[in-house]
Amino acid sequence: MKRTLTAVLTIGVLVSLIGCSGGSEPIASASADRRIALEKENTQAFVNSIYSAVPRDLIAAKRQMPSGSLVSCASGDQWAGHGEMKIADGKTVRQVFDALRSSGSFQDWRLELDTNGEGEPRLSFLGAEGSAVLLSSFDDGTKLQVNSFSRCMVFADDFIPGGSY
Repeated sequence: MKRTLTAVLTIGVLVSLIGCSGGSEPIASASADRRIALEKENTQAFVNSIYSAVPRDLIAAKRQMPSGSLVSCASGDQWAGHGEMKIADGKTVRQVFDALRSSGSFQDWRLELDTNGEGEPRLSFLGAEGSAVLLSSFDDGTKLQVNSFSRCMVFADDFIPGGSY
């Protein structure tokens, strides 16, 4: 429970810090599903590039949930997804983070390494217009939780989000 609360609070703080811009014109309701699908596709592609940048000997398994949801950001909404990586036996979260940071694959992203409230390492990828991916250790350091957020989107006032995307 404490770990879940810490993760939720961390995500909330991260989303509030990275903010949203979303462009100058609100997205019309008729175009909302198409735009959400595009942001989801871009965000999941970036998560896949993170997975690909980790040397194979460090990861035993990886997965990304096929759907996510919309969450609020400073001035609109963003698509949020979830995945996880299982650390290979005998390897550590720190080794995965070091490999990602030294890969040179993420020049357009600001990478921040810190620790959560329990002293476990976490790595944040902060991008344009509120996009972000947060990797945090769980299950006693045997897995990484992967929380991803698209760029922020501002929808027309008549847009009503619903369900998963």
